[in-house]
Amino acid sequence: MRTAQAQVPHSLLHRVAGRIPLLAGALIAGGLVAYYGFGLHFDIAGPFLLVASLVGLLALLPFADRVSDGELSTRFVLVRARLKKLVQERSRRIDDADAFYTSPEWIALRGAIIKEQGPTCRDCGATIDSGGEVTVGHRLARSEYPHLALSRDNLQVLCRSCNSRKRGREPE
Repeated sequence: MRTAQAQVPHSLLHRVAGRIPLLAGALIAGGLVAYYGFGLHFDIAGPFLLVASLVGLLALLPFADRVSDGELSTRFVLVRARLKKLVQERSRRIDDADAFYTSPEWIALRGAIIKEQGPTCRDCGATIDSGGEVTVGHRLARSEYPHLALSRDNLQVLCRSCNSRKRGREPE
């Protein structure tokens, strides 16, 4: 795998190109100051803006070979394929979660755990008044330990806030 530093071209053209946008910005600013600030006519301020435009176009030259080689279109295809794969993976995880959390086994076990442990959050100790705020969370994540998804020892009553916060934390 190449490092980021090895991927950066060190040719004179690329070093100069890095400073061209600054030069173009300075020329544009100079032209605008001459035109608006000092009230000089466009025939004096205009050349500043014209040269600034040409310098700005020079800044694009180092990248012209990328476009002609098709690197940008190849990168676009790769990014698009990766994005499609991520969307499919996310959709699959959502479908799996929906199937699990609507299963009769989960619904029955969830009700039993709430009945056994009561409406008290095991993390913060708050009494959970509203039925919609009571959640049953997995101590060890269902995604990492699917074989423990329906294990009573792996389940605990949590308020919605604590259940949301525990993602990515180590179990206690």
